[in-house]
Amino acid sequence: MIGSNRPADAPWPLGTVPRIGTPVPGKMAAITIHRDRYGPPSEALRLETIPSPRLRSPDAKRVLVAILATGPNFNTNFASLGLPVPVFGRGDAATRHVPGSDALGIVVDAGASVTRVKVGQAVILDSWTGRNIRGYETHDGFNAQFAVVDEERAIPVPPRLRLHAPERLAAMLLTFGTAYRAVVERLRVSPGDSVLVMGGGKGTSFAGAQVAKTLGARVLLAGSNPELARALIDRGMADAFVDRTRIPREVFGPVPVEEDSEAWKRRTEPFRQAIFDANGGRPVDAVFEHTGGANFPLLVSVLSEGGRLAFFGATGAGLRGEYKETFFYRGRRLVMDARWVWMRQKQILFRKATPDSIFKEIGLPPGRRGLIWGADAYSRKFAQAALSRGAELAVIASRKREKRGIAELERMGVPSKNLLDRDRFTIPEDMP
Repeated sequence: MIGSNRPADAPWPLGTVPRIGTPVPGKMAAITIHRDRYGPPSEALRLETIPSPRLRSPDAKRVLVAILATGPNFNTNFASLGLPVPVFGRGDAATRHVPGSDALGIVVDAGASVTRVKVGQAVILDSWTGRNIRGYETHDGFNAQFAVVDEERAIPVPPRLRLHAPERLAAMLLTFGTAYRAVVERLRVSPGDSVLVMGGGKGTSFAGAQVAKTLGARVLLAGSNPELARALIDRGMADAFVDRTRIPREVFGPVPVEEDSEAWKRRTEPFRQAIFDANGGRPVDAVFEHTGGANFPLLVSVLSEGGRLAFFGATGAGLRGEYKETFFYRGRRLVMDARWVWMRQKQILFRKATPDSIFKEIGLPPGRRGLIWGADAYSRKFAQAALSRGAELAVIASRKREKRGIAELERMGVPSKNLLDRDRFTIPEDMP
């Protein structure tokens, strides 16, 4: 019960049950990060009083939600640390960031054109805005007492779920939404596919295993908790388990710069053998991954021809994660910073195919921008195929060593200003 003698702008006491018709206070409690306060979550996060959001005239299709349950996740860690990019970017005048990417609440006000939900209805909040993740890539997260959201991001709680605790419902959508996008939209799992789920069935891997099984896949769990894995197998949520604690520790880790592909294959064979044994002697069709650099090269090596790997983080063993992803492709050691891939929803495709068939697979529509590395004959075929689809191209090539190829690209129609000189860039041999 909210005391009648409290100032109108005073925040509700934490734990207050919203009552329809009770005025929304002018201020609210929220967890915050300030521009000058990056660091571990225990140091960067503070509970403070800030202005409550309100519905305004442009918000006809939005609702105001009183938050009942919200919590932290790895996005909170990343926001606190300012990784992989600071949440306060260049040209961003904001000084305060409210984290939180999952929540459940009660609708306490609705815009005039809202039709999907009603005041008084319990809703799960979706942090995906269509462009980015709220509470990490935006400053108005859900770790607060109130939030304004588009009506389609306020999902009514189905009757069959209303017996669950608010905390469980609040934690569901970000986890299962991530799993859905990875398994359905990126991996395109079909009945009969074999899917290796890293994480052993905890957190998002639990959701990933369920989504894959629902699609008719054979699910292999890889982790360090045999009891949990056995429980999931017994319940029909997985088919097999690989205990990584039974594999020699020296198998795991990024590929060393000095190690060639054959030596690495010999050293890491126990992992592949364990996965193949769990999958009837065969490589897997897809991998659902978030564990980071220590496992990544191994996971690439257990994929079948044309296999797919989707990752949505690189959490690793520490607070900062393990973002250095190394792997071999055609005998060459490659390295990438995983954060810039998953943060920007990028896709990396390795294919033995013609440029036309590759562009058809990835769906390169007119007007999209492409970057091509090199001006050799193979790169020029990609440029020609992209230009024929109406794409806008930039090319990185050496003006000293690839003069003839650059001249050909200009004749094809690549503007001179879009031909970037490779020799101007200092490219490290390896990530730090």
